[in-house]
Amino acid sequence: MSSSSSSRHVAVIGTGLVGCLAALGFATQFGWTVDIYDARSSTSQAIDQNRTINLALSNRGIRTFEEIDPKMTAELIRQSVPLYGRTIHKRNGATEYQAYGPHGEAIYSINRLTMIALLKDAITACPLIKVHYSRKLIKSEGRNMLLEDPATREHMSASADLIVGADGAYSALREQMRRVVKMDLSTRWAPLSYMKIEVPPIIEADGSTSHAFDPAKLHVWPRKDFLLIAPSNTDKTFTCVLWAPEALLERLRDKNYCLQFFSEEFPSFMAATTHHDVVKQVTTGPIVHMSSTRCFPMNDGHRILIGDAAHAIVPYLGHGANVGFEDVRILLECLKYDSNQKRALDTYSKMRHEDLEAIEEISWGHNKELGQSVLQWRYKVRKSLDFFLARVFPGYWAPLYAAVTFEAGTPYSKVIERHRRQEMIVAALRWVSTLLVLAAIWKTLGQPGLLPLLHLFVLDKTYCS
Repeated sequence: MSSSSSSRHVAVIGTGLVGCLAALGFATQFGWTVDIYDARSSTSQAIDQNRTINLALSNRGIRTFEEIDPKMTAELIRQSVPLYGRTIHKRNGATEYQAYGPHGEAIYSINRLTMIALLKDAITACPLIKVHYSRKLIKSEGRNMLLEDPATREHMSASADLIVGADGAYSALREQMRRVVKMDLSTRWAPLSYMKIEVPPIIEADGSTSHAFDPAKLHVWPRKDFLLIAPSNTDKTFTCVLWAPEALLERLRDKNYCLQFFSEEFPSFMAATTHHDVVKQVTTGPIVHMSSTRCFPMNDGHRILIGDAAHAIVPYLGHGANVGFEDVRILLECLKYDSNQKRALDTYSKMRHEDLEAIEEISWGHNKELGQSVLQWRYKVRKSLDFFLARVFPGYWAPLYAAVTFEAGTPYSKVIERHRRQEMIVAALRWVSTLLVLAAIWKTLGQPGLLPLLHLFVLDKTYCS
């Protein structure tokens, strides 16, 4: 018997994107009653507007939304901007387009505040869901919780058959669980921090407005040790992000240095913006530090962690929220097919652990890809080869980014396994082709002509490694 056939009461901690989507899933898929608790007041923003950056909604996230609320999914797509690839901006002003997928696929740039507003409208309209603000979790034991009003210090008790921690990277539920669960917890701080820069529309001579850059592409200014990206919004603005070492971001607080730095490093960006506005945002905006956090196991018999509470991921890949949305889908599937809640939660935790390790590895590596690899000829040749093979062998070969982003049914661990196999195949093909070329030269020139070329080949391989 599936668990959806028995009525349960669920408590969700946190009113963020993942928490709200999970609550909708329990209510609409299973008919369970859900109480959502949040330490913030009803007038507080669930997302800090001064720090939040755009979300790149991928096929993985879209799949979860479609299974829970197809109507809301259509509205999310309507209020987002499809991005089909990257435009790389070089220091000399030249640009180069690099598609995301071999078949014209797109990711969807959407403002997080827009998404949370749609989710909150949906949970407000659902009679099975009730939201409790100003309820901070201070204790959790099994099915029981003790909550506190941060303003009045008043305590109240609550209980649930299932308690879901979706309360972010500094999860209160996770800390309560660690008192009784032998949980491994690790945090890794990123060498880069980020700063948000908003670029308004360009006002034309006739009073109309236009985009500062092509809205159908993610604009990237890669500079190896730091980079600037610019995804577009439906209102013709761009929510840009400067990733850089904290020391550099602090140095940019000086107005003169800030103007000089942006003019020299990002001339095409400055040509499409107001210099005074950029300098003001950079010299006064918050510097946001980044880290990844993961834990295992993520559950006991009555409690489960999802989203950033279980795995905060650095935003280099722009995939963190999609991982959280996929958490919801897989958790619902585990609970649907196993009526034993403890066993279903154990299955979810073990299943997800390997995939979360894989996506964390991919996310850390994407920083190098965006910051410098996109400028290298070897990367471009390999990307062209991957696209060609993906078109010739669909379903069997896929570029890493395309597989992570567009293959909603392929677990991250399987994606990285296939990528490693592809790396081995390409390496083998490279060696075979090299040997064939050397054999042809040997046959044509003989040993004296071959030795200098072989020497150069060995030096090149040594250098590349």
